[in-house]
Order: sequence, then C-alpha cells, then structure tokens
Amino acid sequence: MDEEAPSDDVLVRHCQRELPNETAHFEVLLKRYKDRVFRKIYSMLQSREDAEDAAQEVFLKVFHGLSSFKGEARFSTWLYAVTVNTTLNFREKTDRKFWWWLTEELDENRRILREEQEMFDVVGASIEKTGQKDRIARVLNGMDLRHREIIRLRYFEECDYRTLAKRLDIGQSAAKMRLKRARETFKKEYLALKRREETV
Repeated sequence: MDEEAPSDDVLVRHCQRELPNETAHFEVLLKRYKDRVFRKIYSMLQSREDAEDAAQEVFLKVFHGLSSFKGEARFSTWLYAVTVNTTLNFREKTDRKFWWWLTEELDENRRILREEQEMFDVVGASIEKTGQKDRIARVLNGMDLRHREIIRLRYFEECDYRTLAKRLDIGQSAAKMRLKRARETFKKEYLALKRREETV
C-alpha cells in the first residue's frame, strides 16, 4: 500500500469524528470501495440499473452506520455484510413488487434469498476466521466436483447466473438447478461437520 494512503482504520476513525459535517475522509472510503461494492451487487442482481440503486442504499447505510461501527471486524468485512444484506433486501422488495399475487412463487423466492444470504454470510465470515475457512475447505473437498465448482464460482468469484452458465457450458436454468443442489449439499455437510467439531 502507498505509504501516503491512510488505512481503512484511520479513515473510519476520522469519519466517526467528522460525519455528518465533514465528508472528505468518507469520500476516500467511497472511492476505495465503490467499484468493489458495485461488482458484488451486480453479481447478485444482474441488472446495472438496480445495482446502481442498491449501491446508493449501501453507502447511505454506511454513512449513517459508521458512528456505531465498533471495529470488532475489519471495515471491509463489515462493508461486505452490509452490501450483501442490503442487496438481498433490495431484491426481495423488487420481487415482491412484481410477484405479490403469486404466493407460491414468492415463498420459493424468499427461501432462495435466505439460502443465498446464508451462503454469502458463511463465505464472508471465513475472511476473518481461520477455523471457518478450514471448515469450508473440508466441506468443499468432500463434494462432487461439479457441485464444488459451481459453489466456488458463485460464492467465491461472485459470478452471476449468466456467467455461471457460460463458464460451465450449460443453460441458465440448468445452472440454477445445479447451484440449488450444490447449496443444499454444502449446507447439509457444513452443519454436520460443525456439529461434530462442537461436540469434540
């Protein structure tokens, strides 16, 4: 890192003292992370217009939430969690607007949203926790190669469905179905391994 570039921790402390009156240090954080946040959101929403709207919500929450940020995790980890949760909520609100009269479809979509959030949370936590990272690696190594690959592409490389289909040379519907099965397998094996570790 450039020696003249302040660390995230330094910028956050400045922001906590200065916001909302002074925004110079917040703008540095915004510039540093805006592209990364947008890419993450776009991978989840697959719509540039929606991603731009959701990104504005994310940084508005960060602007107002920095004062209560305790620094128990890295700023980047906290921002990741804010980004994922805001995007999932954004997508649920959007889906509800278009599908409110189709209860069965809406319930299924909510279930998928919850499962997606769980997966992103599990992967995101591995950034901070070595044990979590090792547990994920053990589960993935024990999975079928096709399932392991689609989990890696979706939740680690953050590919959208179109990219998943292209990378795997299958249709988007087939990619969604394979991802669903892989996610279910991962969750089952992950929880089983976690329970075994906790009883040792």
